[in-house]
Amino acid sequence: RPTNAAAIGVFDEQARVRQGQIVRALASTHALLFVFRSDCPYCHRLAPILKQFEREFGMTVFPVSLDGGSLPDYPDARPDNGLAARLDARVVPALYLTAPATREIRPLGVGVMALSELVERIATLASAPPADPL
Repeated sequence: RPTNAAAIGVFDEQARVRQGQIVRALASTHALLFVFRSDCPYCHRLAPILKQFEREFGMTVFPVSLDGGSLPDYPDARPDNGLAARLDARVVPALYLTAPATREIRPLGVGVMALSELVERIATLASAPPADPL
């Protein structure tokens, strides 16, 4: 990592470009699970960020409602069918990276996060070894 301020900016920009490429490549095989409650203000704040993420990176977000409600950005959310308990999702909003073909689900984070943080976490998780199946 460079130490010069101008070089650090270039380094960081290159890292963001690489991370974006990784996420776009994963979009064809992976998706995000978004576990939320309709009465959660943090979930309401994260939902538009996830919509922007979907548009920008092409990765599908599957919204799962713990209370059966919906969010303006996700009016057709699926009701929880026991998935939250299986994932031990006690805090919302919660995000998981999933590979539907292999049924692999990996925790990504809880709480509101910026788009850049979301991309960084997915890219980091993509380079980590697979976790044990749930």
